[in-house]
Amino acid sequence: MFKELTKKDFEDLKEALTVILNEEFMDLIIWPDKGYKVHEKLRAALAQFWRKNRNFAKLIDYGVKVILSQKNNNRAIAIQPHLQPPGNAASD
Repeated sequence: MFKELTKKDFEDLKEALTVILNEEFMDLIIWPDKGYKVHEKLRAALAQFWRKNRNFAKLIDYGVKVILSQKNNNRAIAIQPHLQPPGNAASD
C-alpha cells in the first residue's frame, strides 16, 4: 500500500501524524502543533482514529487509506474514522 504513495503523499501523512504528539505529550509540550490548513481534515481524522484504536500501525494504515481514497476519487471524501483498515478484526 505504501508503494502507491508519492513523496508528497508521504510528507503529508508524516506532517499530519504530528497531531498524535499533541494527544500523547501535551503535558510536555509548551504549545500544541496546529499543523497546516491543508492537513486539517486528515489530522482530525487521524486524531479521532487514534483516540479509538491507540494502535500506531493501524493508524498508519488508516492514514494511507484516507490519502489514497482522496487521490482515487480526485475529490474530498467523507472521512470515517470508525472504519478499520482492511484485515483488522476486533480481536486484534
